[in-house]
Amino acid sequence: MKDFKKIPIVAYLESLGIHPVNKVGNQFLYYSPLSNENTPSFFVELTKNVFFDWSNGLNGDIIDLIREKEKLSFKQALNKLSEFNETHSFSFSGFKPISTPKNQIIILEVKEIQNSNLFQYINSRCIDMDLAKQYLKEVHYVTNERKYYALGFKNDSGGFELRNGLGFKGKTKNAITTIENYSKNLSLFEGFFDFLSALQFYNLNKPHNSTIILNTTNNLPSIKETVKNYNQIFAYLDNDKSGLVTINKLLTYNENTKNKSLEMYPNHKDFNHFLVSNGIK
Repeated sequence: MKDFKKIPIVAYLESLGIHPVNKVGNQFLYYSPLSNENTPSFFVELTKNVFFDWSNGLNGDIIDLIREKEKLSFKQALNKLSEFNETHSFSFSGFKPISTPKNQIIILEVKEIQNSNLFQYINSRCIDMDLAKQYLKEVHYVTNERKYYALGFKNDSGGFELRNGLGFKGKTKNAITTIENYSKNLSLFEGFFDFLSALQFYNLNKPHNSTIILNTTNNLPSIKETVKNYNQIFAYLDNDKSGLVTINKLLTYNENTKNKSLEMYPNHKDFNHFLVSNGIK
């Protein structure tokens, strides 16, 4: 059985016409052979000859993979491997990786927040953990052949805005985040920590007004027609040049726009800085 476990998983996959789409460090990356997925998240670690299928939480050796893929018993899987070992050979010469842009982010896993470093990061932002868990996830991902984790805030494209306590800011897909309460008033935020800060400050679990988090002020043109439908816009943006430009544009979309950032925290960069500076929690 030990010799069977040495049969390369990549050889078995190649025999099925399943080829890697990329190489990440010492691992080959595939679309999962065990499920349908749009983003590849099936890794084969070449040295240990084991697989990790992040799409459904499965992992193991080649015996485990064959049993799961072909729905075989343990004994049937060994017989299958015995036949395979006699009739197949393998080389890496056929691997042609798909070109992926530098800094492309590939999500491996999305789960409830568990990492202690992320807990500390949330606490440093003066956000209650129960509130954070309601809106944020722990996201594990690969970029530039290295694995990372971060807090993830989902946007309307199904992607995630990513942040960690080391200053990293990234995203898997660009879009605003909409929280629709069918209110006649709209609260507007630049980033998700400012949105969470407002909930923290007002002691709320969810906003009273319909809410949009831009996730970047560059997304403002995408809501031009939307904001015209509200009686009032309460804008909690950054107190900087970009924030002021955004306010002025908003006023051309809807003249009933209030600059709440200048009203509430005129001496602070943003809502979260105001929250942290005053130790509000």
